Amino acid sequence: MKKVLLCVISIMLVLAVIVTVSAAAPEVALRTAKKQIAIGESVTVVMSVSGVEAASAHVSIAVPEGLEIVSGKWLKNGTIKDFRGSAGVITFGSAIAVEGDLIELVFKGVKDLNEVSKLEATVQFKNGAELVLKKTVSAEVRVICTSHTYGPWETTVAATCDAAGVESQICRYCTAKIDRTVDALGHNIVEVPAVAPTCTESGLTAGTACTRCQLVGIAQTVVPALGHETVELSAVAPTCTATGLTAGAACARCESAIVEQMEVAALGHEIAAIPSVAPTCTATGRTEGSVCTRCQIVLVEQEVLPAAGHRYNDGVCTVCGAEETDTVPGDVNGDGQVNSLDGLLLMRYLNGWSNVEVSDAMDVSGDGQINSLDGLLLMRYLNGWDISLG
Repeated sequence: MKKVLLCVISIMLVLAVIVTVSAAAPEVALRTAKKQIAIGESVTVVMSVSGVEAASAHVSIAVPEGLEIVSGKWLKNGTIKDFRGSAGVITFGSAIAVEGDLIELVFKGVKDLNEVSKLEATVQFKNGAELVLKKTVSAEVRVICTSHTYGPWETTVAATCDAAGVESQICRYCTAKIDRTVDALGHNIVEVPAVAPTCTESGLTAGTACTRCQLVGIAQTVVPALGHETVELSAVAPTCTATGLTAGAACARCESAIVEQMEVAALGHEIAAIPSVAPTCTATGRTEGSVCTRCQIVLVEQEVLPAAGHRYNDGVCTVCGAEETDTVPGDVNGDGQVNSLDGLLLMRYLNGWSNVEVSDAMDVSGDGQINSLDGLLLMRYLNGWDISLG
């Protein structure tokens, strides 16, 4: 009976030991060499591990504001695949018991946040693709600014015309600052120009005011609108070709229309015929034309018809009965000489002058017609050309 009892106790002790060993939880922790560092000072942070068996480890660091990671190195032997910035991976070749310090990280203080900076590190242990353990641990470090470096003066409270302002210098690495008072600016009084009234809008007298705060020195007063200065606009009678206007009214000051002038349509021409005039033996005639009886503008010009000239038979014109006389070709005025006066009379006749009496002497070429050829021959004769007239 005693032997059986001892055997049962021994089995219970073994089971208790096995239960105790298998119940031990994996541990991961971060420890820091210092809890407080100055700006620019470094601190070493170590991750320690116990109760883990794995073939690889991956660590990623969440770096808080106020700290800057300087370096990281593995403290276990293995193959480092990568460690850049704030993450790294190490492989051990096969699953091993990972115990003790795993990685060492160095941080530098860069900014005093006036509070503790919480540093977090996440570690993952794997056997191949199998995740053995993932845990996030943290440590706290307080960064303090022991020697302030101030930036330039900056306006924190703007000065006004009647109130002082504040300028501050703030430390680049913490919230420390230095304040100084900026004098009130004082008012910048300038003249505000007068605004002239118009016919329909009121104006303002001159005044003064501050350009910064708009404080009024001398208030502007309202000047009443002037009202329109009305003048009558005469009607414009329409013509044959131009429109007219009805009577109206406008302001002499601003030229605004008070009574609009309405357009009156153009009248159009009143056309009357100008009778034709038949040419005679000695006088030119004219074709029929037309004229406006209202504006006297000639609408269809009359063209000059040359004198027909005499048609003699036995010394008498068969048209007008005039007796044939001896004429000297070119002696248009019949004074017995051929000179520039004759040339003038012939040219006037050819140009349609109605007060020039036709003469047989005008037929300088002798072809029985009076035309531009006769004028050309006579002009050449008068200019000394060796030409026979008639």
